[in-house]
Amino acid sequence: MRDGEAKSNRVLIPQNATDYTAKIAASQPASPSTESVVVAKATMHCGPLPSPDTLKQYNLIVPGLAKMICTEFAKQSEHRRQLESKILPEQALQSKRGQWFAFIIALALIVCGTWCINKGHDWAGVAVITGTLASAVGTFVYGKRSQKEDLKQKNPD
Repeated sequence: MRDGEAKSNRVLIPQNATDYTAKIAASQPASPSTESVVVAKATMHCGPLPSPDTLKQYNLIVPGLAKMICTEFAKQSEHRRQLESKILPEQALQSKRGQWFAFIIALALIVCGTWCINKGHDWAGVAVITGTLASAVGTFVYGKRSQKEDLKQKNPD
C-alpha cells in the first residue's frame, strides 16, 4: 500500500453467491479505522520444578513462594531417597528368600518323583521330575530375557 491510499475492506461477492455469503459480507464493517496485530509467544519448559520466569512471577504474587516450592521439592526428593534406601534392600532380601523357597520346593518335588519311581510308578515319577526341572529352567530363562529387555529400555545404545 502506498502513502495516501486508503485501504479498502470491501468483500467481492460472486454473482452466483447465495444469500448466506451476502449476509456475511454485509456484517463486515465498511471502512475500518484501526488495524490490529496479534502476536503470540510460546515457551516450553521441562523439568520437575517450574521455570525460573514462572518462579519469579510466583514471588511477585506471594513473596517467598519460589523458595517454599524449592524447599518442598528438596524435602520430597530426600524423602524419596530415604524410602528407596529402605525398600531396595528389602526387595533384594525378598527376592533371595523367594529363590530359596523355589529351590526347596523343586528339591522336594524331585525327591517325590524319585520316590514314585522307587515305588514302581515310573511314568508319574519321571513326569514330576521333568515338570519340576522344565519349570525351573523356564523361569530362569524368562527372568534373564526380562532383565535384558529392561536393560535395553534403560540403555537404548
